[in-house]
Amino acid sequence: MSLVDIVKNYLSPTQKRYFKRKYAIIKARVINQFYSYTPSQLEGELGKMGLVEGDTILVHSSFTAFNGFTGEARQIIDCILNVVGASGNVIMMSMTYKGSSYDYLKMGEPFNVKKTISRMGMISESFRRREGVLRSANPLHPILALGSRAEWLIADHDKIMHSCGKGSPFEKLLQLNTKVLFFDVSFLSLSFLHYLEDLYAECAPVKVYRDELLDSIIIDTSGEERRVKTFVFSKEAIQSRNFPVVENELKAKNLITTKKIGNTRLMLTDLQSIVDCAHTIVESGRHFYHV
Repeated sequence: MSLVDIVKNYLSPTQKRYFKRKYAIIKARVINQFYSYTPSQLEGELGKMGLVEGDTILVHSSFTAFNGFTGEARQIIDCILNVVGASGNVIMMSMTYKGSSYDYLKMGEPFNVKKTISRMGMISESFRRREGVLRSANPLHPILALGSRAEWLIADHDKIMHSCGKGSPFEKLLQLNTKVLFFDVSFLSLSFLHYLEDLYAECAPVKVYRDELLDSIIIDTSGEERRVKTFVFSKEAIQSRNFPVVENELKAKNLITTKKIGNTRLMLTDLQSIVDCAHTIVESGRHFYHV
């Protein structure tokens, strides 16, 4: 019997919590001792991966005690901003819920553009609170944007009934040749994948959206309360998604750059390459769903 089995079967809940805390402390110390890296090292690595001044970058991230980064979450944002410069743009997601968007809207909780926290991790929430960052007024997929094109990117997102589809910030990002940085998260964290679902909805082997048009309440930046209408993805689409097929296509074409710094895994690609790979998949008779 393994040590893990002993812990599971013979220790009390209190003892399990104790050993879990101890393990986390020891793991963090080992990582800080042998796998740590500084903000300046992170900036250098981002540059080596191909991020340059003037870039527009969509960031998906996870910040924990085990990344190895010696600074705070806000300093990771500083590093990215230092690389892309004042002429660049940094974008993050700031969804306010976990789980089903349908269930979230059915709860009827108002979405306050200025005050509702992001549940997309510490880096996203730190970015939301940063001076100058703008947030789109969409209850399902609000983006955060800082940079020269931020106002244009977030504009009219509340009027888009398919929140990731045509006319949304996701389509606008394509016009800016946007790159995507994954900071210790998997490719499947990419919200832009929902844009692909909308783009190829007509030829999908499943029904992509629910028929029901849902109401929700938003409180905009001026404090005005308004009702907006939104479609959500269908249960069939959610349950049969096969987004790894897109990642595999990117890897096969060497369109993802992967690096390891400290205990952090970085990946960099671009949205146009993702769309091109999706087009290849659909043209070959495949899709992003298990059928």
